[in-house]
Amino acid sequence: MSLRGKKVGITKLTTTALVAAMVTSTMLTGCKLPWQKDDSSEKKQVENTTGNDAADKEDDSAVTCLTYQVNYETLEPKLDTNPEITAARIKYPVVRLGDYDGNTFVGIDGYEKLTKAISDYNDKMAADAKESQQILLEYANGDAEQEESDSDSMTDRYCDEITPDISRADSVAFSMVVNDYFDANGAHPSTTYTGVNFDASTGEDIKLKDIVLNKKGFVSAVKEQLPIQNPDGFGEDAMDYLFVDDLEEYIAQQLDSDELTWVLSDDGVEVIFNTYEIASYANGSAFIDLSFEEYGSLFSSDYQPIPQEYVKQLYTYTSYEIGKHQLQMRYEDGEPTSLNFYMDEEDVSEADPVLTLETQDTSKDKFYWFHKHDADYLYVDQTLENDEHKLTILNISDGDVEKIENENPDIAVYDYTPNNPENFLLGKKGHLMGEYQMFRHASLGDSGLPEFSGEYYMIDASDLRMTVKEDFDAIKLNEDTKEEFSDSEDSSKVTLKVGTELTLYRTDGDSIVDVKDDDGNVYRLNVTKQYINGTAIEDLLVI
Repeated sequence: MSLRGKKVGITKLTTTALVAAMVTSTMLTGCKLPWQKDDSSEKKQVENTTGNDAADKEDDSAVTCLTYQVNYETLEPKLDTNPEITAARIKYPVVRLGDYDGNTFVGIDGYEKLTKAISDYNDKMAADAKESQQILLEYANGDAEQEESDSDSMTDRYCDEITPDISRADSVAFSMVVNDYFDANGAHPSTTYTGVNFDASTGEDIKLKDIVLNKKGFVSAVKEQLPIQNPDGFGEDAMDYLFVDDLEEYIAQQLDSDELTWVLSDDGVEVIFNTYEIASYANGSAFIDLSFEEYGSLFSSDYQPIPQEYVKQLYTYTSYEIGKHQLQMRYEDGEPTSLNFYMDEEDVSEADPVLTLETQDTSKDKFYWFHKHDADYLYVDQTLENDEHKLTILNISDGDVEKIENENPDIAVYDYTPNNPENFLLGKKGHLMGEYQMFRHASLGDSGLPEFSGEYYMIDASDLRMTVKEDFDAIKLNEDTKEEFSDSEDSSKVTLKVGTELTLYRTDGDSIVDVKDDDGNVYRLNVTKQYINGTAIEDLLVI
């Protein structure tokens, strides 16, 4: 079903819960940029009012959105009996606050306590990864004794991967939903969701029971919205077959014991029920959005200051309020599978699809709702063959779902998760010199299409180093403008000597690649069909 997270703080739900996702980095930005913040890291306090008044009393400019990056580490232990066979794959995240300066990620100042809390979280994930490695290795070694395998890898049967989706990142709170996919070659894999919520000023865990002002109202709202927002897995018929006899009592007990799954989002609080928690595996996970606009009176005002413009990640099989209408995405099996969009003012579960897209991998489609100036757009990022991505942009502002003509669908979200309509990253695959991922800063235009800053793509290839193996001529850019992609009077022709080490820096995506040496000097290379100055790249560089 749909994806999301579980539990306050960094405590794991089970001893086998772990971490991971893809090797490329994730970058997210929001609201005002770090160098534009008004009050350093100190969160402005508002009156302890309830409902919309709290948000109205807080000027939007006081909420400084934070930038961050998520990288991934991977463990791939080998079988004890055969070191040539990979027994399992364990991937876990490393989260950092900061922003890109060129193609270099640089930490930000002013949030030392939050930075420490995130660092502790990273340490916890690394320790859990080693524990999970031992568990999966024992399973894999046991199975290997009973059967012979001609495969060089058992990672399709033994893996533990965690993907954190940052649901809120600003000077008020930093929250993320952690998706833990665990497979030990059982009847089916398990997916567990964990919520991590930090106060941005103190770095301390935020406990849901400390911010719920109206416990009875909160419990009733969660119960009421469960079947409404999750009609496929928790419709009226399914509600008669829950594992718990009294759902309201269960929610109240979980709230009191600090065990209820929840996370702060850009516009409210989200509650999540994991599979097997209140219903069978077939029901899937359930996600309940309680927006501050509608349910603000249930919560303390401390975390209600939110930006007027934001990006929120959406999930399939969950209904969302977009203006006066409900939006839901669902799949329909076929060749190829259909991705259906439903929009209705009353009951989206009974509505006919208003738009259908073809999709190849239902597990990798991602949806980002951009809200800006009372306009709403949906960025649909789909993974194609060879891990290429396609971006479809939809206008969802007026009770309908309309496709916007996008001339550059290959410039997509990839893993650069957006959070701020005024500053986010889009990327694409580059192939001029090897294979790499390149990205550009963008903002949401009035038409819903991205508007790009700068004239080039930065290259995400800090680990891809090259060594000159034959002298060749290049253009040295004595002044790096970082804005315009053109030669200047300060450029000069130089010879790159054998042994010089270089890293990819940026590109126009067509025929120009800029590289840097270890001293930070920038050189411009003209590349045509894997040739530089008429000589094959492989004859000039060791990549």
